[in-house]
Amino acid sequence: MKNSSLNLIRAAFVVGAIGATASAMAAPVKAQIKAPAPAPALCNSGSGDTDVMVNGQGQAVSDVSYNAVNANNCFGKVGGNDDATGLNGLATSTGWGMGWALAARDNTGANETDISNTVEGLLWNVSASSASFGSWLLTATDTNGILPANLGDSFDFVFGLKGGNGLAYYLFDSVIFDGGEGGRYAITFQNNGGQIPGLSHLSVYARYDGPGPGATGSSSSGGARNDVPEPASLALVALALLGAGLTTRRRA
Repeated sequence: MKNSSLNLIRAAFVVGAIGATASAMAAPVKAQIKAPAPAPALCNSGSGDTDVMVNGQGQAVSDVSYNAVNANNCFGKVGGNDDATGLNGLATSTGWGMGWALAARDNTGANETDISNTVEGLLWNVSASSASFGSWLLTATDTNGILPANLGDSFDFVFGLKGGNGLAYYLFDSVIFDGGEGGRYAITFQNNGGQIPGLSHLSVYARYDGPGPGATGSSSSGGARNDVPEPASLALVALALLGAGLTTRRRA
C-alpha cells in the first residue's frame, strides 16, 4: 500500500509538470515593440518653447554659444552625417533658407582628417573639445589677395554637433566675425543606448550676411552676396562721368 501511494503521488506530479509545460508553451508570447524615435523639431517653433526641444530630446538654444550669446534656434536630432546638401535640403523644415557652405569641421577621431574650406574669400578652421561638452574656436585667414578681407562683416552660421548616431544643428543669425571667435557647446541628445555621447565632430556652415554692423539677416532668403559700392567708389565714378562730359562739351 505504501509503495502504491508513493507511485500515485509521483504519477500526479509528472502529469502536473507536463500540464504546466504545455500551458507555458501554449501561452502567447508578447512582442516587445520599441517606441519610434521622436521626429526632428525646432527648439523655437514659434509657440514659446524657446528653451526645451519639443520632441523631448532636451536640446536647447543654450547648448551652443557664440561669444557668450546663445543660438537663435536649433533643430534635431537627425540621423546620419551632415553636409551642405543635407543642411540646405532642410530649408523648409528649419525655415533657415539655403545657401549654406561648409566652412570647417573638426573631427575628434585620431585617424580622421579635419576640413578647412574657403568661403567668401576666407579660409576657415575650427577646433573643439572631444567630450560631450566643452569649448570651440573658429578662426579664418584672408585669401582675397589685394581685395579687402571680409573680416568684421556679418555672417550667418550653423553649428552641427555630431555624437553617436545623432546630429543637432544650431543657428546664429547675423553675427559679426572678426577673424577669431569662440564659445561653448554641449550635446544634450541621447544615443540608442540612452546615454549622452561624446562629440564625434563639430561642423560650421557659413553664409555671407552683409558688410559689418547693421547688416540685415538673410536666414529666410539666404545665400547670394550683393556687395554695395562704397561712397568713395561712387564719388570716383561721378567725377569720371563729369570729366567725360566736360571733354565732350569742349570738343563741340
